[in-house]
Amino acid sequence: MRRLVHAAVSFVIVLLAYGAYGWVAVPLIEPVADRPELPVPGGTSGGRDSRPELEMLAVLFPAGSWELDNPKMLENDQFKLLIRDYRNLGDGRVELRPCTMVLLPEAEPDEDARQRMQRAIVLQAPHGALLSFDRPLNISRGDIGRLIAAQMIGPITIRGRGRL
Repeated sequence: MRRLVHAAVSFVIVLLAYGAYGWVAVPLIEPVADRPELPVPGGTSGGRDSRPELEMLAVLFPAGSWELDNPKMLENDQFKLLIRDYRNLGDGRVELRPCTMVLLPEAEPDEDARQRMQRAIVLQAPHGALLSFDRPLNISRGDIGRLIAAQMIGPITIRGRGRL
């Protein structure tokens, strides 16, 4: 019985120490989280998104471009794929309309992201592209498979001010 009382007292002491830590030390150590600003319906933003990656793309596209108006974006360190809309055609085929690919150059020493973006190569396919994968897509589950082929539809524009 004595061991049980000692265990209970030890447990209560640990709980009190943890509570004191949470009330005193954590607020001093942890930074205060800023609440993200939510867009106000009918506000002055005009429906445009203020994501930092879209602000970086503003150096590549003129004002009013669909690429700057909250596109769906797939990206990694080497490219950004911008899509306004897509349609799953079944059998592993997906139609993207329109789509734009931004190929990013390797970063130079002491180069910031905006300078790197200015040297990017832009491939625009206003009529879209057709992608084929090795199996049917289930985008809701993130089951995409391996890309087999890609075909740009209609005329495409390739432009850039630099090298990759």
